[in-house]
Amino acid sequence: MANIKESRNGSLAKNGKLNEVIRYLNGLLNMTVREGSNVETPRLISAENHSILITTQATTQATTQADTELPFTVTLNADGELTIAAGRYLVVNTATYLDTTEPAVGDYAYLQIKHSSAGVLDATTPVALVVSPSPGLAATTLDSDETFIEYSNILLAEVIGDAVTQYRSGNCELVLSFTNGKYHYTAAFEGGSA
Repeated sequence: MANIKESRNGSLAKNGKLNEVIRYLNGLLNMTVREGSNVETPRLISAENHSILITTQATTQATTQADTELPFTVTLNADGELTIAAGRYLVVNTATYLDTTEPAVGDYAYLQIKHSSAGVLDATTPVALVVSPSPGLAATTLDSDETFIEYSNILLAEVIGDAVTQYRSGNCELVLSFTNGKYHYTAAFEGGSA
């Protein structure tokens, strides 16, 4: 059991706040993880000297059942355009698998996230793989009334000269972001960044 020792001396120890923070950190260091029931939502319960992470069966399965080791892999085909390798790619916290049964061809590969309003994912097609010819897609696109970001486009790879540069790989997790005063989702990947 790992523990950080509480401070007994010095100015920070006098009011007890430092030791309170240490007790919460010790709780995170000694966290237990359990699978919740069907009605429980995943959550972290943190208290002094002990924390519990509750997961769901779907979350546990989703994080361990990706069909490909390095999703979003791309290659350069004979026409000089990139091709997304066929496979099932996982968006972890939505438990969404993106299937690519037929390779898509173009110069830019994106993960596209669609919103129905500010910070709310589209119910029908929240995420998709998109391959675009040059010059590519903007990082964010507003809706027709310009009130919220309708599309977030995360560049996965692009053709530069006669080679493909892959920026991101691995499964991803959607995270809430804030751009130009507007909430929207973007993706954090296991590997790579740009």
